[in-house]
Amino acid sequence: MELTKDFFGSFVNQDNLDKILKEKNYQALAFLYEYSRKDEIACAEENWHKDYYTETYRKRRCVIGQLLKFSLVGKGFDMSYKLDSGLIVINDKFIVAPRAGKWRVKGKGKWYRYSKDRPWEFITKYVLRK
Repeated sequence: MELTKDFFGSFVNQDNLDKILKEKNYQALAFLYEYSRKDEIACAEENWHKDYYTETYRKRRCVIGQLLKFSLVGKGFDMSYKLDSGLIVINDKFIVAPRAGKWRVKGKGKWYRYSKDRPWEFITKYVLRK
């Protein structure tokens, strides 16, 4: 898989993202993070004069940053990201809302907080617990 701007296109594709997460390709996630950061800066410079404009690029960069932090924790778990809902699913059991910094068990309604700066604490304490 060649990491170029043409591979990702102008937006994140669900198929490409699933492939990257399944292969645990950290280099592709880092490239995608840098690419989304450049898009965010370009959007801000283009719309500096407006009172309100969409923050899609900032939201995408935050989510990709959280995916990168989670993926750097280790290889003892599977992770997928649902582009339409913006949620990360870990081991088909835990649902994580990366922008809100909350998680819950699939099928339950209670949301718990986790530190967005320290996702390894959540992974080691709950996901990798036997």
